[in-house]
Amino acid sequence: RNKKACAGQNPFLVTGFHLGVGGFLLFLVGVFMGGSLQVNDVKTVLLICYMIFISAAGFGIWSFLLKSYPVEKVAVFMFLTPVFGTLLSGVILGEPLKLSMFIALFFVCIGIILVQREKA
Repeated sequence: RNKKACAGQNPFLVTGFHLGVGGFLLFLVGVFMGGSLQVNDVKTVLLICYMIFISAAGFGIWSFLLKSYPVEKVAVFMFLTPVFGTLLSGVILGEPLKLSMFIALFFVCIGIILVQREKA
């Protein structure tokens, strides 16, 4: 569906539209169900903007790749999510990285390489 939605369109604009409409609808549902959004300082606004940017950039790149390449070549890279999540949690959050984590991430990468290999 994503490939059809982006056909002839800029995938980043299509993604932005989808995220904007979906986010607005979720915000309305949250408000009507009694939720609230408390913005107390500039740091909160910057954090919300950062999260919006990261989500939009990730989905935009994903849409661009799906528009440009076959889905079976792109989808396997979703398995890199735990690799980057683990490494970035160690670097940014300062969480301890254990040897067992690196061994597990090594096998994730080996699996991606095996799946991506061209068959003889």
